[in-house]
Amino acid sequence: MTEEHMDHSRHLRTNWASQVVSWGQLLVALVVVVGGVFMDRVVLDRRVTVAEERGTFMSKMADADRAEVAQLKVDLSRRLDDIRSQLTQISVDIARNQATSDRLNEIERRSINIRNSLPSGRQQ
Repeated sequence: MTEEHMDHSRHLRTNWASQVVSWGQLLVALVVVVGGVFMDRVVLDRRVTVAEERGTFMSKMADADRAEVAQLKVDLSRRLDDIRSQLTQISVDIARNQATSDRLNEIERRSINIRNSLPSGRQQ
């Protein structure tokens, strides 16, 4: 082998060695990139899961709030009906008392008229 041929052979071995290192570096880089993508995916999936759970929680809270508001409306409606009923009964009682008062006033007026119409000696 000539000197030039040996240099060329040494040069090929050096290139092959540097290519192996390059392939190794490429393999490491590939693992880092794939691992990074995988970790990003895991983090993203976790964020989506948290957002979904938060959305579900908020939806349940909103449903509970709507149910509570509906129950409050029913309670208020029932109380208003009770108040209306009581007001109606009070109105009826006032009307009865007024009629009774009117009757008593009429009886008293008649009684006075009767007393005034009696002869002076018979009045009590």
